[in-house]
Amino acid sequence: MTDLGQEDQNKIGGDENERSSPVPAKVQKTSEDTFDSHVTRVKKSVNFKGVTVYYFPRSQGFTCVPSQGGSTLGMDSRHCSIRTFTLDSHAEEKKRAHRDILLRQRKYAKMLQKQMIFLILDV
Repeated sequence: MTDLGQEDQNKIGGDENERSSPVPAKVQKTSEDTFDSHVTRVKKSVNFKGVTVYYFPRSQGFTCVPSQGGSTLGMDSRHCSIRTFTLDSHAEEKKRAHRDILLRQRKYAKMLQKQMIFLILDV
């Protein structure tokens, strides 16, 4: 074995106490050590080509108790219809279905209002 001077000993790694002592995080991380500084990350994304919608008939559900009373609604075990949409046509279909629901609710509310007026005037 050769004798190394103290300067050579420090270049190799120093004594055991120096090697085992923790180095502060600020000193450990330099711009050369970070992965992001050398490699540009590839943007990962998911792209969808279309939407497939399965339609199920309603059936009475038995798995939960409704909070407002009455019967629960479930769905049959088999679908009755399938439709495939592009992303744009699916968005349009959702808007159309939502408008139909709102229109139906307004008509129902007007019908109830007319019935209430009729009942009040009839008394």
